Amino acid sequence: MTRLKLLLPLLTLFLASCGSLPSMYLDSNAEIEQDTKAVDEASYTLRPITPEIVAGMEREFVDFRGGKDVEYNSYQYRVGPRDVLSVTVYEHPELTIPAGQFRAPDAAGHRVDSRGYIFFPYVGELKVSGLTVGEIRRKLAEKLSSHIPNPQLDVRVAAYNSQKVTVTGEVKQPDRLPITDEAMTVVRAISLSGGNTENADLTSVRVVRGKQNYQVDVESYLQLGELSQNMLLRGGDVLHVPDQTANQIFIMGELKTPKSIPMKKRRMTLAQAIGEAGSTTKDSDIRKVFVIRGVGEIGQVKYQVFQTNLETVEGMVLAGRFPMRPRDVVYVSTNGLTKFSRIVDKIFPYLRGAAVIDDLIN
Repeated sequence: MTRLKLLLPLLTLFLASCGSLPSMYLDSNAEIEQDTKAVDEASYTLRPITPEIVAGMEREFVDFRGGKDVEYNSYQYRVGPRDVLSVTVYEHPELTIPAGQFRAPDAAGHRVDSRGYIFFPYVGELKVSGLTVGEIRRKLAEKLSSHIPNPQLDVRVAAYNSQKVTVTGEVKQPDRLPITDEAMTVVRAISLSGGNTENADLTSVRVVRGKQNYQVDVESYLQLGELSQNMLLRGGDVLHVPDQTANQIFIMGELKTPKSIPMKKRRMTLAQAIGEAGSTTKDSDIRKVFVIRGVGEIGQVKYQVFQTNLETVEGMVLAGRFPMRPRDVVYVSTNGLTKFSRIVDKIFPYLRGAAVIDDLIN
């Protein structure tokens, strides 16, 4: 948290500088070519947005819906220390601790001690930690059978105290939640914490489990039904819902309101992104609209630059289908004569600044 607070002034300065980026534009007579350049140690490829490119990107979203077999389909709660068990032996009330509306669960059952044992009449100490209630019932019935013919009994968890998950970040009620006999998934944990806030980034939810860190795309579960992204949580897990800081799209160039906008949904198209920034200015050249996308790790980032012509029907249709990604830069050109390399010279320092901030935040 301290690290993020220190970064906020840097992020604010970065976003402010994006709005003041000078207007640099392509030669209006230049043809779109698939080309690879090198500018200030950063390489990029320039490609036209075609139906084939858009179709390939759309398939990435469709293929993502595979839906692997998930653990919670066969989930069973396993008892641990500090849990309280309620044991009922039918026709033998002397072996059942009576419950009542004024009795707390801890007082109406058998508490599992720190070693994982309970004490039960005629049985003595019985290790129950790590077992399901069904397994405990069978063990108790076996032990009691030498004293009671064909014992009939029921075992339930009266109080779940042994396993908890911690939910932090952009949820309405950050809390520690007990794991119960109902599978505690990422989506359920967020729901039990009051739901996510409007500023939550559900595409990059994090689960910390010991020394392991997992990133979960909850939005893909909600939008595409990707079951594997609704991860099953375990006791001791920390679930963190980040904000939209690293999930921005930057809209620049000849627009009335250049700005950065958060991707609040997994899917946003180029047309929607431009629409968020308002209409274009009178000096804009909508034949030359660019999407600049960084690919790779920080220090080794390569850029893909896509260009489309919004004066054509095909260009408008493709813009309505072209899927954006977090930290994409959209640049609307103007009527003028400036080489694309000069645009790159101006924009790439901002892209590298965004990559540095994203790396520090993550």
